[in-house]
Amino acid sequence: MQQSRSKNEPCRATRNPADQSFRSPHGVSVPQAPMPPPREIEWGERVWIDREETQTVIGYVGRHVPPDPPVSFHLQGGQAWVQTESDVDLERLVAEALADTGGNR
Repeated sequence: MQQSRSKNEPCRATRNPADQSFRSPHGVSVPQAPMPPPREIEWGERVWIDREETQTVIGYVGRHVPPDPPVSFHLQGGQAWVQTESDVDLERLVAEALADTGGNR
């Protein structure tokens, strides 16, 4: 049985001496390749919506943007904001998502 680790204890990979491969504590193979450099993201403006519209909007945006741009959202009280890269017309996508469900924008 595997012991659980505390929240503050980092997850450590172990090296298999037989083939020098790394495994996470959960048995997942860890690649030995270096991480690629992080991609710079130019975030667009946040679009505010009602909290109960979040699932509809995120689902619609996820289906109507290419797979590359990141989509971010945050719940804050009775509202939420959605954000993606600046070259995505997020305001239009949110309006389309809400129009599909009978909401207004």
